[in-house]
Amino acid sequence: MPVGAQKLDLAELAGKLGTDLTKGIASSSVGARQEHFGRSFVPPPPPESIFALIVGALDDITIQMLLVCGIFELGLGLGFHDDDAPTPGWLEGVALLVTVTVVVLVNAVLDFQKQMQFRALSAANDDGVVTVTRDGVRAEIDSKDVVVGDLLHIIYGQAIPCDGLYVSGESFEVDESALTGEPDLCV
Repeated sequence: MPVGAQKLDLAELAGKLGTDLTKGIASSSVGARQEHFGRSFVPPPPPESIFALIVGALDDITIQMLLVCGIFELGLGLGFHDDDAPTPGWLEGVALLVTVTVVVLVNAVLDFQKQMQFRALSAANDDGVVTVTRDGVRAEIDSKDVVVGDLLHIIYGQAIPCDGLYVSGESFEVDESALTGEPDLCV
């Protein structure tokens, strides 16, 4: 324990949070708790624009080398073209640049689609209902509306949307693999 830290028992901590261990919190305090402690939900960052994805695709060394080769080929074709040749000298350089442009655009569009699908899947996973005790009554609320001091009723396999204290129950194990990478359950 750090120097100067106090050791609190559960009842003292509940008192400091304004939580009754049997009745939960007062529903009227939810807004003030959200204002003071913040929400249990962090909005996702804005999606990357298609322009940012194009710039990201151009960051590939292979694409950069192909662009340099295309520009070099275009310059050689224009500067040292044989007038008797059946095709214009610039054609190969332009073809290479057009091909690289198509690859970059297709890559950016596919990345954008994957990003949107991932966001939709994440939004579906974030939607959940939890049971809390407020004003002495059990109620189901959106998991994003959990506030500091809420008494959650956890069922087997349920994901808990926040940090908390374990008040009572039996056989409680936590899967922290998303945080630590360890596959073992913590008791």
